[in-house]
Amino acid sequence: MLDAARLIGQQVALAGPVPFQGAAVQMWAAPQPGASRAQLVVRDITGTEVARQSVAPDQGLLEWNGRTSTGQQAMAGSYLMTVEAWAGDVPLQPQPAQAYATVTELRDSALGVQVVKQTGAVAALSTVTAIRQGG
Repeated sequence: MLDAARLIGQQVALAGPVPFQGAAVQMWAAPQPGASRAQLVVRDITGTEVARQSVAPDQGLLEWNGRTSTGQQAMAGSYLMTVEAWAGDVPLQPQPAQAYATVTELRDSALGVQVVKQTGAVAALSTVTAIRQGG
């Protein structure tokens, strides 16, 4: 756990739903080799699509402005973000997008080391997929 302590104050990308509180959300998705076009697809926690926007197929860092496909401001809550890509007309495997969150605490539990995000949400250290300097 001492080695993981370096994460406190850093931003980490975590698998799972992305929290949205009204401001633009930055996230990361692995670019797909061979993709000629891609779209960020935003779904609410029931799986209903609320937004879809074109993104560069080689772009890893993405941003959703919080607007639905009809231009309305999305409601605060958790959203599932996926990048759908195509090589010509052939669909590629969808890639989950993961949001960055600031780590404020680490906890050692029976389930292993847990990361506590600035929002208070808790996730397993094993779900961290990227780290960047805190801001």
